[in-house]
Amino acid sequence: MLNRAALIRGWFTVATIFTCFTLGNYIGHYYFAGSRIPWLIGVIAAMAINWGAYGVLKKLT
Repeated sequence: MLNRAALIRGWFTVATIFTCFTLGNYIGHYYFAGSRIPWLIGVIAAMAINWGAYGVLKKLT
């Protein structure tokens, strides 16, 4: 059964990944002439944020 804590963890994970990927893609396209380096930095940031927040979000259950 899907409980509220699992829903919050899933939403946070998906929202963080989407935001970091999209922001990195946008910055690379508009400010760095199509470079993929800001997207790569966004990927690393998304992984770091989710990894760091995993312990805090795990306490919700």
